[in-house]
Amino acid sequence: MKEINAIRDVEKLNTLLQHLSEITYETINADDEVEKIAELVKTTGLLVPEKCENDRLHIGCAVVHGYDILVSYNFNHLANVKTIRGVRGISNLCGYGNIDIMPASMLIGGVQGDSR
Repeated sequence: MKEINAIRDVEKLNTLLQHLSEITYETINADDEVEKIAELVKTTGLLVPEKCENDRLHIGCAVVHGYDILVSYNFNHLANVKTIRGVRGISNLCGYGNIDIMPASMLIGGVQGDSR
């Protein structure tokens, strides 16, 4: 919500808020354990730049709260092989189990152009 509320484009903000009003979701706050995972993501070299802080916290929240999938359209930082494998390794190493990062298209009907 912090990222969404920071959007300056009013039309985009309203569109996102409209979509959120149509689904059920839970807001999770970052605690010490979430921040520990986020810091591990940074110190292992996965998402180092400060501009990735929210991405690291998203990962931390998903890992600590036991989500098995983190959905993202952020192919530059999150939904790429290096980050997916690194986050899975951190999650398993810390005893949280498996987590995948994937784009929504993998969850809602397959790949574009798939006629099945």
